[in-house]
Amino acid sequence: MALLLGTDDTKSLVNMKETIEILDATYRDLAKHEAVYRPRSDMVLPLRPGEDYWLATMEGASRSLGVAAIRIRSDRYSLPGRKWARRPGLFCGLVLLYDIETGELLAIMNDGYLQVMRVAATDALGGRYLARPESRILGIIGSGWQARDHLRAFACLFSLESVKVFSPNPAHREAFKATMEKEVGLPITTVASAREAVAGSDIVATCTRAEKPVLDGDWIEPGTYVSAIKYFREIGAANARGFDIHAIHPPDYGWLPFRAGTPEEQAAGCDIYDLYQADELPPGVVPFHEIVAGNHPGRTRPEQRTLLNDHCGMGIQFAALGRVVYDRARERGLGHELPSEWFLQNITT
Repeated sequence: MALLLGTDDTKSLVNMKETIEILDATYRDLAKHEAVYRPRSDMVLPLRPGEDYWLATMEGASRSLGVAAIRIRSDRYSLPGRKWARRPGLFCGLVLLYDIETGELLAIMNDGYLQVMRVAATDALGGRYLARPESRILGIIGSGWQARDHLRAFACLFSLESVKVFSPNPAHREAFKATMEKEVGLPITTVASAREAVAGSDIVATCTRAEKPVLDGDWIEPGTYVSAIKYFREIGAANARGFDIHAIHPPDYGWLPFRAGTPEEQAAGCDIYDLYQADELPPGVVPFHEIVAGNHPGRTRPEQRTLLNDHCGMGIQFAALGRVVYDRARERGLGHELPSEWFLQNITT
């Protein structure tokens, strides 16, 4: 029997601290060639000016975990920067988990909780190798879902004493303070600029939907660790001078775009993602999983300025988290069982 697991199921089966450790082990497997992933692929259909349909997939498989996974997102995009399915506020993202010994489908999972958590967990894990262990002050640029999970994640690994948050919308940053101060038990200061969020912070997390850089490389103080979920827009090549170590996740081209439509239609579509070229990266960029595995040093001196360029997800993250979620769902009797026969056939594929 395969399992159908909703967002509430996945949320009850794995937490942030566990996710960080699961991903740590997974990146070590990548470095040992025990796991594999394929870069994300997007198919884009322009519908009309300012509106597109996107189908995005990413895959990963692990011999040690015995599973393969594909994460599938079906999105309508409309400018300015809106993503949705059926209607704004709803989204369609699934993880399909397979048994690599039998080839059978094990589970279908909503990806929402796992999606947001694995990004924040990766950036906090970056802090384990790239931040100073004594880091106490966290600066966050952004105030949405990712910003909240980044605070939760960094609080798992560091003895934080205070948090600063900047968002261009004052109401959003005050709402962040009101909610997260109670949850994490840390004093949160709202600031009026990104520069104030960076100044004096040991760790800086950029968690935005920015279309242009939100910080300047000259602001980065010695000893600071920065995590960026959209480096090529939030920080950009011009600010690469601000960092002594630049780790990248994943190490290869982040998106494989396949676009329909005439050149004119493509130009009028939603360029939601900045599809960068490899020459935009500075020399000496290091694959993050090689740092985790100890094949390349992370931070070696207290004064180094370090960066995790977390520019794109990896399907192996969903395979690793999916394995844990599936096993625990079976143990606890959660989810809806679906007959395996529904997903098998006697005609060759």
